[in-house]
Amino acid sequence: MTGCNTETLVLTITPSANNTTTISACDTYTWSENGTTYTQSGTYTSVTGCNTETLVLTITPSANNTTTISACDTYTWSENGTTYTQSGTYTSVIGCNTETLVLTITPSTNNTTTISACDTYTRAVNETDLHPERYLHERDRVQHRDLGADHHAEHQYHHHGDRVRATSGAKTDRPTPRAVPTRA
Repeated sequence: MTGCNTETLVLTITPSANNTTTISACDTYTWSENGTTYTQSGTYTSVTGCNTETLVLTITPSANNTTTISACDTYTWSENGTTYTQSGTYTSVIGCNTETLVLTITPSTNNTTTISACDTYTRAVNETDLHPERYLHERDRVQHRDLGADHHAEHQYHHHGDRVRATSGAKTDRPTPRAVPTRA
């Protein structure tokens, strides 16, 4: 007390509080402590009275990738190790990365074609490409065949780009084809 004045102090001591929150987010984060939306990684602070809130924020940009695949029967996606047997659009989300697979599954087919031909046969454009082992086997088979006592027919295969033709006939003015070893 000083002279005629009386001073009264009503004192409330509030302990201070410090809290740190660590957050990882994709693209943006809105901090409920202060309602602010952040787009950059960093350390942010909000003080209300004696409370200090600290936000340690890591922002990672989102990544979106779409892969289109066509496969026969099944496809195993390396992104998630799943084997798919049906066409569809599939999504895998890991962290901020979204991978989308647009998949077309086609059932495989096996076709056998039996052909009988006299004198000549012209293969389809891509038959040699699809079955090269069949062409090589036929080419390496018997090149000369005894068809009678005095009659010999020459069998040879001509490969012309995308067609293979077998021909037979008696003597011609063409040079004699070179002998190719016969496979058993």
